[in-house]
Amino acid sequence: MPVYTETQQNPYRWHFLIAHVIAQGAILAFLLNQFPFLLADPILLIVLLVCQFVFGGFWGFSFFRRLDLRIDETGVQYRAPLAWARWQQIPWTEVNRLYVREYALFGEYPKGVLGLRQGPNGFAFAPFYGQFGLQIEKTTGGKVLLATQQHVALTTYIANHAALNPVAGA
Repeated sequence: MPVYTETQQNPYRWHFLIAHVIAQGAILAFLLNQFPFLLADPILLIVLLVCQFVFGGFWGFSFFRRLDLRIDETGVQYRAPLAWARWQQIPWTEVNRLYVREYALFGEYPKGVLGLRQGPNGFAFAPFYGQFGLQIEKTTGGKVLLATQQHVALTTYIANHAALNPVAGA
């Protein structure tokens, strides 16, 4: 069976990171200029720097999130939210139905952060812009929605390989 792969990541992640570092430096310079007692007290200065580091790490994490999707003879594999995350696998024996559909992320999946969403419709990972996703309905009743930026290619792949996989396009 031919393999379908797709990787979604923010193409402007380095631009955002550089802008964020510059903004953090400007904020730090402003605070130290406006509140000189921060320089006099090393504890306050350390607290300020730690808070900026934590805030910067959170935003840096959001700039570098990604979704890797792979469909092959063993099933559907995905890796989210970062490149070093473990691959999650849904074998074909657990897939009841598989299709590409349009979705409204915040309407259908109201709870979550950074593209990882949870709702009454199951689990969704939609890291970036877009409105199409691969809907996986499991035999156990659970649902997983994985966003796709190449919905036409994915729909074509599922339609062309339905004979090799009895649940695809069902």
